[in-house]
Amino acid sequence: MTLVLPVLVGVFGLVAIYGRSGWIAQAFAQFDAAMPFSIYGLSGILLAHVFFNLPFSAQLMVQALEGIPPDQRRLATQLGLRGWPRFRHLEWPYLRQSLPHIIGLVFMLCFTSFATVMALGGGPKATTIELAIYQAIHFDFDLQTGAALALWQMLLCGTFAFIVQTLTRPIANTPSEVQPLPLALDSRTAKCWDSLWIALTLLLVLPPLGVVIARGLNPSALIVLSDTALWQATMHSLLIATGATALAFVLATSVILASRHWRLNGRKKQANSIETLGAIILVVPSIVLSTGLFLLFRQFSDVFSLALWLVMTVNALMALPYLIKVLSAPAYQLAQSYHNLCATLGLKGVNRLRLIEWQCLRAPIARGVAVSFVLSMGDLSAIALLAAKTFKPCRSICFA
Repeated sequence: MTLVLPVLVGVFGLVAIYGRSGWIAQAFAQFDAAMPFSIYGLSGILLAHVFFNLPFSAQLMVQALEGIPPDQRRLATQLGLRGWPRFRHLEWPYLRQSLPHIIGLVFMLCFTSFATVMALGGGPKATTIELAIYQAIHFDFDLQTGAALALWQMLLCGTFAFIVQTLTRPIANTPSEVQPLPLALDSRTAKCWDSLWIALTLLLVLPPLGVVIARGLNPSALIVLSDTALWQATMHSLLIATGATALAFVLATSVILASRHWRLNGRKKQANSIETLGAIILVVPSIVLSTGLFLLFRQFSDVFSLALWLVMTVNALMALPYLIKVLSAPAYQLAQSYHNLCATLGLKGVNRLRLIEWQCLRAPIARGVAVSFVLSMGDLSAIALLAAKTFKPCRSICFA
C-alpha cells in the first residue's frame, strides 16, 4: 500500500500521528510532557522515508527469498537446518545478491525525494539538492546554478549506481520443477521474534493509513466532492498519468524488442547497451529532467504553455526503467521458448502478438502499466517546476 500511496497523502497521515497536535503529542500532553522530536525537519523526513521504503524493501527481499529453488529448501529441511545455519547457508546467498540493488534503489528514492522534503523540510538545515534546484529556477530564475546543481546530482547518483552494479554478484541458478514448498520448522522463539517485528512494522504503517481514511470520511467530504476544482484536477491527473503511461509503454516496447532481437542473434553487448540506456534514467531525478526540458524549450517557445506535454514526457521517462525491468526478462524467455515455433508456423506481426505475446505477457504488462500509472499520478516535482501556474492536478491541490 505504501508503494502506491501518493507521497502527500502519506505525509498527511504521519502528521496526524506524529505532528504537534497528533495522537502521540496528545498522549504526551496527558502526562504534561512534550513530544521528544518534531515531525518537521530532519527527524520527520527520516521517519517519512522509513514509512514509505521499509515495506517496499521487505517486499523486494521476500521476492528474493521466493527465488530459492524448492529442491534446495527441501534439502535444507531434510538436513535439519534451522535458525542461523539455515539462514547462513540457504537464504543469505540469495539475499546477498539482491541487497545491493535494494539498497541502491532505496538510496535513489530517498536521495531524489522532493515532495516529502518539501512538505516536512522545516528550513535550510533539512534541504536537499532537488529543493535547491527548484528554488534556483522557480524563484531566483538562476538557470546556471540550476544546471550546475542538476549536473552535480546526476554525477552523485551515477557514481552510486555504478558502485551498486559493481558489488552485485548474481548466483547461477538452474530452473527446477515448481512444487509445493516444505513447511518451515521454526521454533516458538523464532515465531515470537518474527511476530514482534511484524507487529512493530504494522504499528508504523497502519495508523497513518487509518487516519487518512477516517479523516476523509467526514461531513465535509460531500462539499469537497462537489468542488469543481477537485474534478478538474482529477481530470488533469488522469490525463497526465494516461499519456505518460502510454508513452512509456511504447518506448519500453521498442527497447525490449530491439534488445530481444539482438540477444537471439548473439549480439549481447548491443542488447545490454540499449537496456542500460533505457534504465539509466533511474539515476536522473525528475527535477533534473524537468530542468533540462525547461532549458531546452525556453529558447523556442513559452515553456509554461507546453507544461502539460512536458510533464507527461518527464513522467514517461521516469516510468521507463520500471517497465523495462518488468517486461525484459519475460519477453526474452518467451522468445526463447516460442521463436522457432512461430517461425515454423509462419506466425508474424499481429497474429503472433495476439496468439503468443499477449497471452503470455499480459500479466507482466498489466503490472508494469499499473506501476507506471501510479508513479505518474503521484509525482510532484515536474508539476511544481513546470506547471504550477498553468494547471493543477490533484497532488498540487493537496500540497497547496
